[in-house]
Amino acid sequence: MCFGAMLSKILKPIENELLLVESIIAQNLFTRAGNIDKFIRLKNISYTSRVIRPALTILPARLFGCKDDKVLVLASIFQFIYMALKVQQNVAEEGRDLTAEQDNSKDGFQFPVLVGDYLYGKFFYFLSRAGLLSFLEPLAELIYSLHEGSLMEKNIGGKNIPSYTVYEAVRKETAEIFAGCCRLGARMAGASPADQHYLGCYGQNFGMAFGLLERRYNADKIAFYLNQAVKSLYFVPEKEEKRILEQIVRVFLNRAKRSAACTAT
Repeated sequence: MCFGAMLSKILKPIENELLLVESIIAQNLFTRAGNIDKFIRLKNISYTSRVIRPALTILPARLFGCKDDKVLVLASIFQFIYMALKVQQNVAEEGRDLTAEQDNSKDGFQFPVLVGDYLYGKFFYFLSRAGLLSFLEPLAELIYSLHEGSLMEKNIGGKNIPSYTVYEAVRKETAEIFAGCCRLGARMAGASPADQHYLGCYGQNFGMAFGLLERRYNADKIAFYLNQAVKSLYFVPEKEEKRILEQIVRVFLNRAKRSAACTAT
């Protein structure tokens, strides 16, 4: 069974919610100029990258009994933020977008920037429309962190950069959004500050492992962060959602082990 299929099986209990989030996003990828896919191929986003952030928002909210539709809006907001960052990261240094259909340098530069701005605009629109403006400050801080991490990532390139810099880039660009998904999902459900903290730690550690795994960087550290993520759940309620969060981490741990074994051979 492929990795995406294994993850899909684990997320089966929230499959309907994830489909609704995808529907919200799909319905908002149309502009007067047409579908955004005409300008940049967002369909290339993998299944894992399409569902992992929404899942990490929905599961903590459900863990504390919240099934309000606003949770789906918040999950969509996190995905819009992620997509906006990825679109703008695809602008090459010389001003060409490597995923654009056209090979016109002017269009290749302008469209991904405009599409990224459009997706950020959707974040503000949904935040206001759903009455979630109390989440504006932590989300604004998150966006700042993501872009700072992205800039650090650009500077790393293929250079011989100290490991601390790599970890810091991963923390800002990946771990912070995972932590935000978990923490704000729990906050929306009225979880205690302590429970929000534990789930935020889960997301932070999982995000560090996810980011390092994407970069195939230091298998031992990946395993360390994944094990720390499981430990962070020790004090949260014993419910199905906690079990799913643990299973998600364990399937990534197995993937990391296989990746390390392939590298060793």
